[in-house]
Amino acid sequence: MSILSEAKMLVDVIGEDIENYFKIYSLDNIYTYIFSIENSIFNKKEITEINLSKNGFERNIVLKKLLKDKLNTVKDKLKYYNWIVKEWGGIKTFRKSIIEINNFIDCINIEKINTNQFNTISSYSKIISFINPYDYFIYDSKVAYTLNWLLLKNYEKNNKYFYVPPGRNSDLVKYNMDTIINLYNKDNVKVYYNKKDVYFIYCKFIKLLFEKDKSFIKEPFYIEMMLFGLFNIICNEIKEKVKILIE
Repeated sequence: MSILSEAKMLVDVIGEDIENYFKIYSLDNIYTYIFSIENSIFNKKEITEINLSKNGFERNIVLKKLLKDKLNTVKDKLKYYNWIVKEWGGIKTFRKSIIEINNFIDCINIEKINTNQFNTISSYSKIISFINPYDYFIYDSKVAYTLNWLLLKNYEKNNKYFYVPPGRNSDLVKYNMDTIINLYNKDNVKVYYNKKDVYFIYCKFIKLLFEKDKSFIKEPFYIEMMLFGLFNIICNEIKEKVKILIE
């Protein structure tokens, strides 16, 4: 099945659930990601613009627009890439050269990444999402976890699942999604998307869902932000709904 076909299937299976979450929750309240701009790469005018934002959601929207413009003009991009991953993203262990990052960007443009690149997708996707926030979106542990839970709630035998990258949240370990899939799977079939394709399937899925619902979803990256923000709500759903019966 092609990447586009897989993305269309995702819209059919879990698109309505995500639409409903947008009707229930406001991103102003659910997306509260906090970042610091003290002693950062931004000038005083940019810092003031970010600080004037009324909440975490709007701060991140302003940041996204500022960085998109900067990354299209500055020469020393590496310091911005490092800030995005290490400071904004909190992945302090990130150690990639400008050559490696540019190689990833080139591979993204031809929709062909390798397994090693996917294994760093939580970091790389943060960078590409600021370079081009309308076509590429952050793929991290919380987003993949939320998508997998929606797929389990809308179980079909042909469903495929998203690899959940390593994350720092304790609930990712406590309520391990791979274990939940194993226990829940009615047909004992556990198929994950190919690592070389999954990021492109994910991005196309978001764009297709946005095109379908752009009347009330203002930007495509709002969908990624909703998936991220839903993580804690999803964990509470799992605590309430997942039970093990030993016979």
